[in-house]
Amino acid sequence: MKIPFYFLLFFFISLYTANISAQIDVKLSPIDLIFNSPNVSAEYIVNEHIGIELLVGVDYGTVVGSDNISEMNRLTKSGYRFRMLGKYYFREIKGGDGWYTGLYTGVRSRTDRPSQIVTTAVGRSESLFETGIHGGYKFVLNTNIVFDLGAGFGRSFAQKLSITRFTSVNNFSSRFALNSFLKLEMGYRF
Repeated sequence: MKIPFYFLLFFFISLYTANISAQIDVKLSPIDLIFNSPNVSAEYIVNEHIGIELLVGVDYGTVVGSDNISEMNRLTKSGYRFRMLGKYYFREIKGGDGWYTGLYTGVRSRTDRPSQIVTTAVGRSESLFETGIHGGYKFVLNTNIVFDLGAGFGRSFAQKLSITRFTSVNNFSSRFALNSFLKLEMGYRF
């Protein structure tokens, strides 16, 4: 019982003595909106050289490319992703902008299902834990509008993949798989 009390006491003392003038960037990826996979991220600028970003994303709607095939074989998707990125900015212009690099870690899950149950449809389900390195460039306009371009490359751990074809289900598990991401985000600095 004493440990939570001391933790809360430390937390409130830290809040009371902390510098209140924090910078937070809230960003959205417009390209991901087109593909029904929006990502929303918030980055807390710790100081001029260090930032911590938390990204939350969802998948919904129809899989791109399956719109052009018959209604029976059209795939719908659902899923989520959480990613935390640590950033180190090499040269600050306004603080927390310019070229950066860092590490990331996260989890994601996605399921693609046929819109109708037929024997010729193929579905898939995937869940994994990922970690790796990333880099990019972020610039902030005088009006506090933020643009962030970045890419990351890493490894997936505990990847579970299930493919459904006809009436059978094939389950796969991998301890080593590569993953990557690209991002183009726009937002506002508060």
